[in-house]
Amino acid sequence: MPGPHDGPEILAAHLPPGFGPPLDSLLDAHFVAARDAIHQKAAQLSPGFTGAANGAIQSAPGIFADEKVYFQRYDNCTVYFGPRTGAHEIHGGIRSKYDSINGLELLGVPVTDETPCPDGTGRYNHFDKDGSIYWHPDTGPFWINGALRGEWGRRGWEKGSLGYPLRDTFQPVPEQSAVLFQAGALCYDGQRVTDAPSAYLDRDSLLTYVWRTFDRIVHQSPDNIGLYPQHSIDAVSNSYGDFVRARNRVITFTINGFHDAGLLLPDQNWSAHFQVLVQEADFHTPPPDAAQDHPGYDLIASHLGNTVDASGIGPGAVADGISHAISGAFPIRLAAPDPRQPLFPRVSGFIGALVAPDGGVGLLFADTDAGRFAALAARQAIEAGLR
Repeated sequence: MPGPHDGPEILAAHLPPGFGPPLDSLLDAHFVAARDAIHQKAAQLSPGFTGAANGAIQSAPGIFADEKVYFQRYDNCTVYFGPRTGAHEIHGGIRSKYDSINGLELLGVPVTDETPCPDGTGRYNHFDKDGSIYWHPDTGPFWINGALRGEWGRRGWEKGSLGYPLRDTFQPVPEQSAVLFQAGALCYDGQRVTDAPSAYLDRDSLLTYVWRTFDRIVHQSPDNIGLYPQHSIDAVSNSYGDFVRARNRVITFTINGFHDAGLLLPDQNWSAHFQVLVQEADFHTPPPDAAQDHPGYDLIASHLGNTVDASGIGPGAVADGISHAISGAFPIRLAAPDPRQPLFPRVSGFIGALVAPDGGVGLLFADTDAGRFAALAARQAIEAGLR
């Protein structure tokens, strides 16, 4: 016999066929509407798209106190239903991001299916708490909401001057939130949205900085090598998608030099092409003072690979030697005068470093007094370092 706490499905199961009300009449009307809408959406998407259902339909609180939303997880997507929004799906990297940030609480339920961006490559979902997640293969999936999202939308979304987000909305300092984009950053202090203060190392200045760095290295080398003045930036890649922070564009540099083979033999000439990633990194005080940490950020140049062409007698050995010397010079802390201090203390609100399509590097800070001072100091340091 059914017990006093059995649900409508159990009660119906104990009734003879044809007796009792239909099962749906025993269920909550909101649940029935949600179940039917979710099943209809899944059928429209097709079993090949959704994959198998994972468990039963679940419910969660909506924006309003008397509102419930429902969702069904499938192998390849999740379908959400809200009484004001209808049924919509999320999948792929956007679903992974949504799940990782407790998206139902932070962003709400989706009000769109995953939708192609106008460029035909990016994808997005909008949500009912004034939020969105945007994905592109060159960036990854990142969320943005509230006033920052509104200003980005007014500027043309991803088709505007800022491009796609490169990381989630975050707080570079407690009193301000920010979003880093492909071509800049926006800050919000609770009252207004502003562009992040910045300093910029242009392509030619960066090239000069890199050449001077290697010129100093070769002058300290005992291997009788030197540099010719010819140097160039030969390529700048796209950024690379990631889940936490998109990887910056990779810059390919070329420097040219020679190996002095002595009085009796001609010099061996060489040309080195090497790939460099410039990106911010958390600073950690090195031993023995690691316990006395000075939290902040560094700007790090990392070596991702190189090829060296050499001519003259024994070119293979020369090329190998130059290749090892280049890789051994990295990673390089850029413009950090004190190895025990971060280049940018946390109070500066350093948002991140951007590599432009032409190879220039931008440094962006929170729009606070400390951030504006840090941007000014960075501009002055760049100018001083190039004199």
